Amino acid sequence: MIDALTQPLTREETIPKPKEKEVFLPVEITAESYEAALEKFNQLFLENHWGDGLPLLPPTPERVKWMLTGTNRSPNEVIGKVAPKNGIATIEKIAINAVMAGAKPEYLPVISSWLTPERVKQHFAHNHPTRVERFDLPGFGAMNFLLHDVLGGGGMASLRTDNLAKAYGQVLLALEVAVPPGVAV
Repeated sequence: MIDALTQPLTREETIPKPKEKEVFLPVEITAESYEAALEKFNQLFLENHWGDGLPLLPPTPERVKWMLTGTNRSPNEVIGKVAPKNGIATIEKIAINAVMAGAKPEYLPVISSWLTPERVKQHFAHNHPTRVERFDLPGFGAMNFLLHDVLGGGGMASLRTDNLAKAYGQVLLALEVAVPPGVAV
């Protein structure tokens, strides 16, 4: 162990191997009834850690098409990159996540347009973020926000009471979302 930590790297160790790009194939679930298929679908997601443990609805092509009726934007429109692997978030991928979370088509424009980095930066103005980035998280039906320079150094270097931002998600939940007239919640 000590040798491995103290000896210089070998030539092979200095040249990192290129990572293979992950290829995700559609998942097909069959069962004797809809209820059994839904159970198998959710069990598969739990076993592979593809979700947060909450029940999911299958994003069938029909349901995704139905979800896309909630927007006039192109399904292929790129919204941004998704951390941590820098996947590409499109309107269609957001629609797939919305279907899985049980949303309705009229929610999609609200989901994809209301929680902007600018709005989150304004909500956290008391922490003086220099920049806010949003990352959509496929498979989780969620978004992740990165607030830059809000922790005063973070960890032990910070004098803030929440020096690791553990409560920031709860603070974000206090942000009221304006629901347009005609959208049933």
